Amino acid sequence: MRWQHSPMVQWLAMSLLFGFILFLYYHQDVAAYRYKQTHASTGEIPPHHPAGEITSRFVVEQPLLLKNTELQGRDLKQPFCVSLLMANYMNRRNQGEFSVSLRVGERSQNRLLQARKINDNTWEFVCFDEFRLADVLGKSALLTISGVDGQPGRSVTAWLTAATSADAQATLNGQRTDQQLLFSTHVRIHALPHMVNGYVLMALAAMIMAALTLGSYRAGRSAKVRGA
Repeated sequence: MRWQHSPMVQWLAMSLLFGFILFLYYHQDVAAYRYKQTHASTGEIPPHHPAGEITSRFVVEQPLLLKNTELQGRDLKQPFCVSLLMANYMNRRNQGEFSVSLRVGERSQNRLLQARKINDNTWEFVCFDEFRLADVLGKSALLTISGVDGQPGRSVTAWLTAATSADAQATLNGQRTDQQLLFSTHVRIHALPHMVNGYVLMALAAMIMAALTLGSYRAGRSAKVRGA
């Protein structure tokens, strides 16, 4: 392999390459800075299994009752969000849309999601801008996932786990179950400074990795020339 460009150009090119790789791996973690959980989490995911492909006839209804929260003050006035653990069967190419809706009393909001944008075994954040956390807290709410035009073999799925209580039991295609959706609740906050810091750290890491890689290559090349 021969380097045809100046060291600076080589370093910039490798920095861009490493930066792109780091972005692919960590951009979802940086984007998650926008969300603050309503309840502390251990981070452990309980045993779970797929709810089934979200096709055009699929419906799962999840009761949602937030009796309390560890958040206070202005966080109660932030948009209410949920994160759903989704899967798309080993990142296959899926098609169609499905909806995620929230109903609290007589009010409701529906969000459409594209199956092709769902990554395998990742948390999908869905925010309901018409609801604040204070609107949901202490109220009986219903979270619903419905297939719109999904087809078998080309649709995503959600995960189910054992229900924590009878009040949390989900209804799957009209049948009451002893399971519940694997999800958590959040508010969306202004986190641009934190996100910028995250991307800056990515850029610095990419530049350092590029410098170390080029330095190692040049040292090895010099040793090879001396030994010739």
